[in-house]
Amino acid sequence: MHADLARLLGGVGSAPVKAAKTPKAVKAPKPARRKPNISDAGRRRIAAAQKARWAKVKAEKAATAEKPKAEAKAAKKAK
Repeated sequence: MHADLARLLGGVGSAPVKAAKTPKAVKAPKPARRKPNISDAGRRRIAAAQKARWAKVKAEKAATAEKPKAEAKAAKKAK
């Protein structure tokens, strides 16, 4: 039992330990590739399209919000 314990803890009679492998040479990472810049005209087109999308969303939201109000006014006039 003492021999087993000594072998496990690295004492007398233990198996030889292999040397750690040296790491291979590490290659330097490639620099990140930069994406081409967008032209001013391209930025304007993107901005215009985004504004149009938001205008559409706001218009739909306003239409659904005013629909109940219009119905309520019609109901009051009918009385």
